Amino acid sequence: MDILRQFFAFAHVVYSCGIADKRKNRALDASEFSPRRSEAEPLHIQVSDFMRARIATGKWSPGTKLPSEPALSVELGVARGTLRRAVDDLASEGFLSRVHGRGTFVSNRPIETSMTTAFGTIADELREQNIEFTTSTISHRVVTLSSEDWLKRFNLDQPFPALQLQRVRSDKKGPIAYLENTVLIGPQGVDPRIAESDFDNIALFDRIEHLLGTRLGKGERLLSAVNSTARIAHLLKVPQNTALLYMEQKTFTSAGLDHPIEFSTVHINSSRMRVQAFVSR
Repeated sequence: MDILRQFFAFAHVVYSCGIADKRKNRALDASEFSPRRSEAEPLHIQVSDFMRARIATGKWSPGTKLPSEPALSVELGVARGTLRRAVDDLASEGFLSRVHGRGTFVSNRPIETSMTTAFGTIADELREQNIEFTTSTISHRVVTLSSEDWLKRFNLDQPFPALQLQRVRSDKKGPIAYLENTVLIGPQGVDPRIAESDFDNIALFDRIEHLLGTRLGKGERLLSAVNSTARIAHLLKVPQNTALLYMEQKTFTSAGLDHPIEFSTVHINSSRMRVQAFVSR
């Protein structure tokens, strides 16, 4: 399977890598469903909509095991083939997870981020969804950057000092993303005191905005799919060559658009977090 096929397949992988064996089956009350056979909407869509709503509202909680297809089809009052099509749809969307030899379970949904349509950080997304997380700093140093690549990224023509961070962001289930941030410091950037901050406990962008006294108002993002190197696989606790969501970002202040104030790369475990975008035509 090539890398892009891996990546899009991962978009449907459940948030949890497995279902705990100790979970007890919970009764699924399907009595509220009544097939509307006189309507044009196919029955399997009616069933999937009903089941999706039960899962989304928490009435069918993560880890719940579904009854067998024959039993559930009787409970819902539909043919077994109709139920199977509905389950297939929900499994492809990540609402359900089939475990060979054990059955079908309600999945823990992947964390969803709107990073393609809103200028927020992964930390912002996790806080908004009330997900507890930790940040572990791997490297924290001040350097002088002079290579052609770095000068081009920051639209500068002279070597410049920068703070470079390498961090891993995790929740209780494990690592979500590996982040590398480079922040321009000094006269053209942020107060060098930023290097004294404890970024295990302080949000980088909050600290930048505090020292600048202004908002970070614009970001340019490039999203792609990459395979994990041995080092990044170790940090994210995934097999080497796992398909990851990769993001490059340039961050600007709301007033200064001549050069970015920060450049970052982010490797995201795409089985733990996926990008959600709302579009219109």
